[in-house]
Order: sequence, then C-alpha cells, then structure tokens
Amino acid sequence: MSYFKYIAADTPLDELTNPYVRYYSVSQARQAGIELDYELLSSTDPDKENTVVWCESEDKLNFPCVYAVKKEDFTQDIGTRRTYCAVLECGDLKKYAGEVLNYIKKELVKMNEIELWCIDLGLRDRGKEVRTDHIKADNLCQEHIMKALYLNTDTPYCLIIRKDVN
Repeated sequence: MSYFKYIAADTPLDELTNPYVRYYSVSQARQAGIELDYELLSSTDPDKENTVVWCESEDKLNFPCVYAVKKEDFTQDIGTRRTYCAVLECGDLKKYAGEVLNYIKKELVKMNEIELWCIDLGLRDRGKEVRTDHIKADNLCQEHIMKALYLNTDTPYCLIIRKDVN
C-alpha cells in the first residue's frame, strides 16, 4: 500500500524545504567542483537551472519536506474540510519525526488547530469512516507523529492537534 501524507489547516501552511539539498545548472555544478560524469551531460544545456541535484549526504535526502497543494487539484476527496493543505514527504520518519514535530509546533503559533492525515492511495471509496484522534499540542511527541504516519490500514486516519488555548 502507498500512503498520501499531508497536513491541513484553516490558515496557509509554510513550506519546509530540505536545507541539505542544492540545485545547480551543469555549469554551476562544474564551478562548484561537484564530481559528475560531464561527458554524459554534454547534450544538456549547461546553463539550464535545476539540472543537478546535490546533497551533503545520501542520508540527508530523507529530511522532511512540506509543499503547499490546492485541494481542487485532487481528482478524489482527500478527507479534510480544511481550506489549506500541504504534502508531507519524509523518507526516514524514524530519524526525522522530531523535525516534523518542530514544524507542526511552529505552525501552531499562527493557528489553533492543525490536522495530520495519512490515507491509502489505493482507496477509491472515500465513503469509509475516518479514524480520528485528538491531542493537545503540549502533549504531542514524536511517537504520535510516527503512529499517525506509519499506518497499516486502509482506513483514512486524521490526528487533530489543538493548541492549548487559555
């Protein structure tokens, strides 16, 4: 099963990019001293931006990224009723759950509630019940992030995280 993991809110979500990744043209990569098979790239426009992706280490490629998306771009219902959505990508959640936790807590500074979703991409019947859990932001920890995003079921899951409001 493949899962779609995303964050939803009533306020626009900031994007999170991988700080360990850089994008270069072939010319820029050569100037930076990046070792590549330049003969293989000889038919590529040397000044075309974002042709070469470079990362400090292979392990750092798994750092979490969050990208804003429009709900109307989806061909099927993704479950949330929130206005704003952002795709969450993370290749090694066990290692980077803390980064996802920090991102969510940072986003909660500007809003009262945020949803963390995990849905089976193969699920065609969106009429299924959604399993929902609620948690206060002060109680949220890496284990909750792991549980929410390492689903092993076809039931859509939503973790609603609410800021403690006095």
